[in-house]
Amino acid sequence: MKKFLFVIALLFVVGKEVACAEKVPMVWRWVDKYDETFYRINFKTRAFEKQAGQERWEELGKLKTVNFNELDRSPTIEVPNVIPLNEQRRDSLYIQIPGTGQVFLFTTQNATLERLDRTYYRGYNFRATVFKRKGLLYSVGGCGFWTQINSMTVYLPTAREWEIILPKSESPPYIIGDLTQYLPSRDVIISGMNFLKDSFHKDYTGQIDPTYWEYEFETNSWSRKGTINPALVEEFNTNLSSFASHLVGDDKLLIARRDKVPSLFIYYADLTTNKLYRYNRVFKSGDADSLMVTKNKVYIPEGFTTYLDRTVIPVTIEDIIRDSVPMGDFVLPEGGAGTRYLYWVVPGLALVAAAGYWVVRRKQKRTTAPVATAATSLSELDELENKVLEAVLKAYPASLSAEDLHTLLSLEGKSMDNQRKLRNEFLNAFNAKLKLLLQTEESIVRVASEKDRRINEYALKSEAWEKLQVVSS
Repeated sequence: MKKFLFVIALLFVVGKEVACAEKVPMVWRWVDKYDETFYRINFKTRAFEKQAGQERWEELGKLKTVNFNELDRSPTIEVPNVIPLNEQRRDSLYIQIPGTGQVFLFTTQNATLERLDRTYYRGYNFRATVFKRKGLLYSVGGCGFWTQINSMTVYLPTAREWEIILPKSESPPYIIGDLTQYLPSRDVIISGMNFLKDSFHKDYTGQIDPTYWEYEFETNSWSRKGTINPALVEEFNTNLSSFASHLVGDDKLLIARRDKVPSLFIYYADLTTNKLYRYNRVFKSGDADSLMVTKNKVYIPEGFTTYLDRTVIPVTIEDIIRDSVPMGDFVLPEGGAGTRYLYWVVPGLALVAAAGYWVVRRKQKRTTAPVATAATSLSELDELENKVLEAVLKAYPASLSAEDLHTLLSLEGKSMDNQRKLRNEFLNAFNAKLKLLLQTEESIVRVASEKDRRINEYALKSEAWEKLQVVSS
């Protein structure tokens, strides 16, 4: 029954995309936040274009594609996540498609679009927050197919796949990217006002969770920092349709709320002073998600159709700041601590922590992958192999997460690339040993996680499980 409902839902989604294909322009569009220029990839004319006027586009080059299948392009996505590899040159762009694991590299000089990833599953990470940190793409949270996730993944270019990062602490129960942002100046993720979008969920209340969280990359942990301004939460809980946020500079958070009228309201939070403001102007707009924000302006589309059919209203950040009214503190801290303390890091502690981490990393010895030797019985497996075998047997028919496997192999402190390398080397060697013992190809295989199909886990094949019951009896 469950599989039948899944197939029906999949057909519905595909049918909806096909139906929308006639109405939605075949473009990916973005604005350069530095030069205030709109660009688009026009799949209908197969051209890379720059906006030269209100309704005029100038062709910059004929589109060339590499590893690109037109059938993989969602016709409902017009505004993808576009992230420059180099903020100054902006001649090479990562383009990540919401709701999928798809990652493209677009080279503006020769208008070449290349598909980089090899992910297949989609639909599990709509409304995720995607950002670049130290040259790598990260995706946090999201929703889709009757599920909402609170996990973070990182795209590994060498593997061409997304790898999950499991924190060492309690996490927000669910994360929607509407008010989740990465702050490069502090190397943290902030997240708040998360809510369950789907009324079928057992915990659904229809209300926004006011808890404000921060994630620190240095410690790989989330922590509660307080609650969002209660007046803002109340406004959002009343007649809310959707909302979105954008980081402007290092310390300003722009928030757009659309109600069911529809009307669009703009707020901004100064993260340095921890003060919240509401912009006086209200817009008649059907979309909070398609706002485009640069360093100096906000582009607000009016109406319910696409960018090509509606007016785009530019509003300067300066105007928003000047014509806004204060609403009080943005975050009320836990335990009544001073509000500014939330947004300042003590330089001495940071330097001590960084120095300590550097010393520890310098002292770590290089680890070589465990190498399996031939075995004719289970008694000849070494201690590490027995631990892994016991874990997959205990989990069967379910799977083992990559994090669980890393713990068994003592790989937690290593870089993700090194974890992946050592993990794969161990599994290849262990599977080779099990093949001699069980006469089965690849006893332990990669499977897609039920929670997020982009993520791989590790499971024992049924054939191997049956033979192990005979061998161990």
